[in-house]
Amino acid sequence: MGNSGCGGALRSVFHAVGVAVGDDDRDVEDIVNTVVDTARTGRIGDGKIWVMPLHTVQRVRPVADP
Repeated sequence: MGNSGCGGALRSVFHAVGVAVGDDDRDVEDIVNTVVDTARTGRIGDGKIWVMPLHTVQRVRPVADP
């Protein structure tokens, strides 16, 4: 087996979690603060939060659904 570029050993394993939230602009600060307060562990790698405009939402359904 060759070196995979990880210094010969994988020193840590992490799990990533993705959450998507769509809401009114007026709620953004409260939502971000809630996520930060809930997700913070105090360790490096706690994560990042992106706040982006949501212009359109399109539902995808099977053809048979009414």
